[in-house]
Amino acid sequence: DVNLVKALRVFKKMTQYITDVDIQDFVGEDLSGFVKIEPYSTIGKSRLAMQDKYQQLAGIGVLGDIVNDPELNTEFKRKLDIIGFDAPRNRQVEFQRHENQMMMQADKMQQPINPPVMEWHDGPIHIREVENLLLDATLYDNPDKQLALQSLIAHRDSHMQKEEDIKIIQEAG
Repeated sequence: DVNLVKALRVFKKMTQYITDVDIQDFVGEDLSGFVKIEPYSTIGKSRLAMQDKYQQLAGIGVLGDIVNDPELNTEFKRKLDIIGFDAPRNRQVEFQRHENQMMMQADKMQQPINPPVMEWHDGPIHIREVENLLLDATLYDNPDKQLALQSLIAHRDSHMQKEEDIKIIQEAG
């Protein structure tokens, strides 16, 4: 099953720092007589079933800190194309997603849209949310999304510049 193989690969990568568990690939007859599959214990094939099972695994900590580790979160969502692993009701995430939606309208407005970077913005969260959207390969190939792409990149760069300025001020002070 292709989904199971993908899931095992991602699971291996995510648990590479857990040293007391050895994960191995098993093929066909290797498991005969040793493994009993309990009903409802496997990962379903539908996207919703997979998402539900992975949320359960995340809830008990098997997948690491998938909610608060932005790199792990992004990699997991990108590889498995599932949602639902963001910190609950994070206002910064919600705000940046709103800004992302505005910037995605740039081509309809026929001009780039770059919302201002405010002092109270949490830069790493805003940068992560823009970069998550920039992972969509269709943005780069679609001529109708070039102003949106330009807007997203400019906005991310504005946040990155703000973070660099903060770092310089902290080092000087």
